[in-house]
This record gives sequence, structure tokens and C-alpha cells, in this order.
Amino acid sequence: MHHLLHLRVRGLGLLAAALALGAHVSSCTCAHKCASGQSTSSAQQTAAVAGYHATTPRPGEDLPWEMHDTRTSGPPVLLLHDILGPRPACLALGRQISALPQHYRVYVPVLYGQLGCESKSSFISSLFVNRPGWDFRAKNQDQPALPDLQRLCAALSARHNGRRVIVIGNCATGGIAVALLGSPHVCGAIISQPALPYSFNTSGRRSLDVSPATLQQAVRRSATLPEPALLGFRFYRDPVCTEHRFERLRSEFGSSFASVELCDFRRHEQDKLPASARAIRTANSKEHTVLIPKEGKPQPAHHLEVFAQVKKFLAQHSEE
Repeated sequence: MHHLLHLRVRGLGLLAAALALGAHVSSCTCAHKCASGQSTSSAQQTAAVAGYHATTPRPGEDLPWEMHDTRTSGPPVLLLHDILGPRPACLALGRQISALPQHYRVYVPVLYGQLGCESKSSFISSLFVNRPGWDFRAKNQDQPALPDLQRLCAALSARHNGRRVIVIGNCATGGIAVALLGSPHVCGAIISQPALPYSFNTSGRRSLDVSPATLQQAVRRSATLPEPALLGFRFYRDPVCTEHRFERLRSEFGSSFASVELCDFRRHEQDKLPASARAIRTANSKEHTVLIPKEGKPQPAHHLEVFAQVKKFLAQHSEE
């Protein structure tokens, strides 16, 4: 009986996570039928991927995933999409970054899903079925995809004459961006609401999908980089990326980690943050996704202030 009760509670917890992350998902926006079974026009698909070009492997270069980039001339930025795949809002963020005066060249690997497509069912299924190279419930262990991403960072750095890469991870890819800080080819990382591993107890919410050895390597390397080497975003009342995970990152990285938390000032949430954290006003602090906004919705009022922090970090860490 106790075992059955545990399974029921765990199932309800997973359903709560699905509602928390999946409530913002709109219909699929790809030109073909995706996992949601919906389809739209090729014009919408073309608009979603505008400004991106397929990244062609160079001689002797092994790209582990289909990848697209902005072909701009500046320093390399590796943009890792969230659990919903390389959806239109993710690609729009990359275009916004590449349009900055530094002309960052933004690379978007298709880790899973389809370019320019978002599907609610792909999120729901991820709670129970892992993707190749990914374990969505990995606790204190490296993702299987980490070695490939480390090699990818080395390849991108070589493409840019040794300039190191800035990595941006979102939701399911937030933890692996932390792990990539241990790579000599990475000079900084931005993480937005790192969601893995999925967990519903304090111990699990403090954990990362990074092994202790990899985490310590990232901590050691971050100490050699300009502070902060790691910039994190989350909503104050995010039910998936809770305060416990950011507390863990502060304890591990110290002053090399800077957090920006979106707070409801009417609830005085900003007064409850650690002194080192920065608060940005938002109307609803119980949202989840920060850098990649909801599909089909107006840009939130806090986006300009959030992007200003991204812009500042990129300028501080990019190598000319």
C-alpha cells in the first residue's frame, strides 16, 4: 500500500511539473505535422527560421547534431534550446543576440525536436521518456550528451581562430551549460531556469544533472574567468527551478555565480533575496521560462531588462 501511495504521489508531482512548464505552450508552429498532430503554413515555418543557415561540417569536423547558425561575423555563442525544442521563440532570441553591435554568431544545435517547431506533447512525453543523449531525471551525474557538446565547443572555438564560446542553456539544458564551464573552450555561461533533474523534494531540487567531478572542474575554471563566469535567471516562485538549486550554485561557485530573479514587488519578494542577487520586477513570479518567451504572446514587460543583463554579460565575456 505504501508503495502504491508513493507512485501515486510521484505521478501527481510529475503532472504538476507538466502543468507548470507546459501551460505556456501554444500549438505547433512547424510547416509539417509534429508530435502534436497540428500543422501550419510553410510561410510560418519560413518566418520562424529566418536568418539561420544550416551549419556545414568542415573537413575532419564531426558535428553530432543538425545545427543552424546566423552566419554573422562576431564571437561564437552556443544557444541550447529548452525542453520544447528549437522553437520559434528560441530562434528569435538567437536573432536578437546576433543583431547586437558585436554581431555574435549564434549556433543552435537541434538536440531533439525539429527546427522552428514546438509541441506540447513533446514536453509531456519528456517527463516519462528520455531523449537520445539525455536523462531528464539524472541526479548528480553527467548527461550522456556532455562529451558531444564538449567536442562541439572545441570545434566552434577552432572555427573562430581560438576564440572561446559563450554557452546559453535553457530549462532542460541549463545544467549542461554549467558542466560546459569546465571546458577550456568556453569563457562563460548563461543559464535560464535550469530544470533538471525533475524532483519534488528539497534534496533533489538542490541537485544538478552534473557529476561531482565535472562540477568541481567547472568551479575551478570559473575562478580563472572574469566574474561572474555564470549568470542565472529564474522566476522567484518557479515551481520547477526552485530557490534550492540557485542556493546550491551560490554555495559551489561563490562570487563566480550571479543570479537575476524575477519578483513580484507587490509581494515584496525582492526583499527575501540574498544580497548578491539582482531583482527584476514582473507581474507574475510563478512563471517558468525567462529568456525564451511564450509562443504567440506579447513580449513581457520585463524582457528588456532581462535582455540588458544578457547583453552586458556577453560583452564582458566575448573574445575579439
